[in-house]
This record gives sequence, structure tokens and C-alpha cells, in this order.
Amino acid sequence: QLGVLDQFDDIFDIVAAELMPKPARQAYDRFLDLHGIDAKSSAMFEDLARNLVEPKALGMKTVLIVPHNFEPTFSEIWERDPDYTDHVDYVTDDLASFLNAIQPGQVRAGMPA
Repeated sequence: QLGVLDQFDDIFDIVAAELMPKPARQAYDRFLDLHGIDAKSSAMFEDLARNLVEPKALGMKTVLIVPHNFEPTFSEIWERDPDYTDHVDYVTDDLASFLNAIQPGQVRAGMPA
């Protein structure tokens, strides 16, 4: 419906994950194995911090995407949640700007969580 399928090599959905949803470790393991991806040279972009726990444990860099112009009191809820703060490397409300700021092999200053 969005007309973006030509922007992707593949789509890994719940069917490809053998009906094992995020945040189950098996879903991430299946994805990495299926595509031959090294977790330590990868990043996981997610809008739910709880779904970043397993990718972080696998060695991925993790990016929490929050809605643009989040209400300040609501946007900091994830920061106060000790169950998830250690699993978020970066936070952005502007994915395009975040991706443009990435240098090969690093993320520029100003983007950390």
C-alpha cells in the first residue's frame, strides 16, 4: 500500500519468523541466520524499547525511534524505565536526519541516547 517494496531486498515478517514474534530471541536468530548477517556489524531500529533487548544482547547497535514532537513528559518514559535503558544506544525522532549523520563505521556526535 505504501509503494515502497522496491526499496527492500527482502521483508522478514511474522511468517518468515515462523510465527515467532519480537521480542523473542528465536525471531532475531532466524533473521540473522536466514540472511547471513553478523549481528555485531548491524543495527536494529525499533519504536518499542523492549524489542531492543535481544538485538543488544546479540551485539547489535540499537536505535529507538520516537514520534516527532513527542510530549516531553511522555517521551522520557523509556528513559525512566530501568528495564530498557541499557539496551538503547541511540534515540531519534527524525530517522532521515539520523541516517544522514552516520559515517561509515560510526555515528557522529550529537546522536547518542
